[in-house]
Amino acid sequence: MPHLTFSERFCGLEFDWFAQDAEGNIGLFSTAGLGPVPRNVPPHFQDHDRAALSIDLPPTGSLAVWEDFARQGLYVFDWQPHQGPYRKLKQPEGDMPAALRQDVL
Repeated sequence: MPHLTFSERFCGLEFDWFAQDAEGNIGLFSTAGLGPVPRNVPPHFQDHDRAALSIDLPPTGSLAVWEDFARQGLYVFDWQPHQGPYRKLKQPEGDMPAALRQDVL
């Protein structure tokens, strides 16, 4: 695939990005193709993409995927068009594997 910019790659498409809070908790934020992304994320979108794809999830193809992310130790936030800011859907349901934490960070 040719080298694409962030806006060329994700214009109107789903993109998952990560953030860490002051306490070390890590959240996955799902844009639903419309949600805002912090300015410091687009220059590193390939790293965020790679980390998201490294998460071992069963291919559910449903909203149950949020539970799968929570089982991996992530807070899960989703952008809801026409409903305001990112909404927390799930809290971690287990410890984050060390390899995943390293990939995300």
